[in-house]
Amino acid sequence: MLDEERRYNEALTYLEKAHATYPEEIIYLANTAEIFYKLKAVQQAIAYAKECEAKSYISDIIRKVLSHEHISTTKS
Repeated sequence: MLDEERRYNEALTYLEKAHATYPEEIIYLANTAEIFYKLKAVQQAIAYAKECEAKSYISDIIRKVLSHEHISTTKS
């Protein structure tokens, strides 16, 4: 809901709390990656997406975020 309302910073607060409470729930990592991506914080989005990938969780948004990994690391 906060995502739909573009209240991304507020959403991050809740996602961080949810992940701290339920670290086994990968969806919170994926949602955090998505929110950072929407905030154009690509490096942070990639870090969370890599965590998802390491835990064998891949979704369309995770693929999209990871597709920017090479681009963001080659920019100076």
